[in-house]
Amino acid sequence: MIFPESGKMIEDYRSLAVFAAVADAGSLSAAGRRLKISKPVVSRRLSRLEDKLGATLFFRSTRSMSLTPEGHAALAPARRKARACRRIQGDDACVGKAVPSATVALAVCTIVSAGRCVPP
Repeated sequence: MIFPESGKMIEDYRSLAVFAAVADAGSLSAAGRRLKISKPVVSRRLSRLEDKLGATLFFRSTRSMSLTPEGHAALAPARRKARACRRIQGDDACVGKAVPSATVALAVCTIVSAGRCVPP
């Protein structure tokens, strides 16, 4: 198993969720659609995870991705950790989807006098 032997702690649960999604979907694009994040974000998170582990997790071609032996060894622990994160913090925190928020201020004119708005 790659995690205990490497001695590296993986704290980036988002990268683990992305790794599992790519393994399930077979491509970066499909994983991005499934997770509702862009392909470049998927690629960046996967690359960072591989850098942290010091291992290549996927064989890449122009048409598909398949797990390397290291990827097979890392997949079950990654799924367990990503699942634990979702149970504790929810999907958005563990996958990294942006939750839209905004403050909107509206001004309403009740009287228009000499081409100017007079606030209420």
